[in-house]
Amino acid sequence: MRAALLLGILVAVLVPAAGAAGPAPSLRLMDAKPLTLRGDNFRGGERVFVVMRTNRPYARTVNARSDGSFTIEFPNTTLLRCARITASARGASGTHAALPTRRVFCTSERVHPPLLPAVSNR
Repeated sequence: MRAALLLGILVAVLVPAAGAAGPAPSLRLMDAKPLTLRGDNFRGGERVFVVMRTNRPYARTVNARSDGSFTIEFPNTTLLRCARITASARGASGTHAALPTRRVFCTSERVHPPLLPAVSNR
């Protein structure tokens, strides 16, 4: 009985403390021209080192805003058709986020220009 009570108290104390840490940092692709990444949920003012890989690696450092977000552009990247992009961001305090591998510019040329509705000549 005592053990169950102690376990209940321990869970009641530890569970809210784990949730107080906030959402995990994230990284997402915002645009392909210029290649732009956005990071969220880093620590405010934290210095973040971002590595992005396409056909070669690119690296830059940025300071997160007070809300823990940042936007970073890689203006001189050369993206090949259907290029793979991977990226990761590591904050000075140890926070970390990774962009899942993405492909860009993979649309089929058969749908460009966009298909228009058929017009009948009756």
